[in-house]
Amino acid sequence: MRRLIVVLCLLGVVGPLTFISTPPALAAPIKVCPSGCTYQHIQDAVNAAPTGAMIQIAAGTYTENLTIGKSLSLQGERQTSTFITGGGVGTVVTVSTGFTVEISDVTIQNGHGSTNGDGGGVFNSGTMTLRDCTVSSNTTSPSGSPASGSGGGIYNAGLATLTLSNCTVSGNSASGAGNGGGIYSRTSSHTTLDNSKVTTNTATSGGGVYVEPTSNLTVNSSTVSGNTPNDVS
Repeated sequence: MRRLIVVLCLLGVVGPLTFISTPPALAAPIKVCPSGCTYQHIQDAVNAAPTGAMIQIAAGTYTENLTIGKSLSLQGERQTSTFITGGGVGTVVTVSTGFTVEISDVTIQNGHGSTNGDGGGVFNSGTMTLRDCTVSSNTTSPSGSPASGSGGGIYNAGLATLTLSNCTVSGNSASGAGNGGGIYSRTSSHTTLDNSKVTTNTATSGGGVYVEPTSNLTVNSSTVSGNTPNDVS
């Protein structure tokens, strides 16, 4: 009977066979934790990760100055228990041009701007989404004459795209004559605040958000208040 079915298929008597393909399995997340994991440092996991990877970061405090030059996602346990701190010596997270990065459920803190003195917590040159995050207690490093490091919490570079969803940007400062204590939105950049709060940040101007000409700021169900000397400039 088996031989007959094969012959009939070859002759076209029996209808065409249907092949059911199964999708490839999703790659397992790369795990980072203070001890007991393959990676104890987030940067080591970023360096080893393929494009599009998900890196899961366990609760803990990680003293790092991250540079991300590939598209991927970082996910903490929660923003009240997963802390990425710059140690006061450089920008906490730098995203390079041309890459898409999402970071969620972490607190980014204690950064000190290292790229031309700008961007204490985050310096974004790509397409970046911060989700369920806190960016706090970061500052810029004055440079130039007069000193003018900008973007104490976040510096969104020219042509870059930044989205904050359910985030808080608070207690950051732009040193010297710098602008944008919470967020600095560079020329031709795009910044979107969704259900987020920008508060108690300080700068020479734009204590909350400083928006350069031709840059685009979109605010949806968000609060920008209590910043010094003003909220948006």
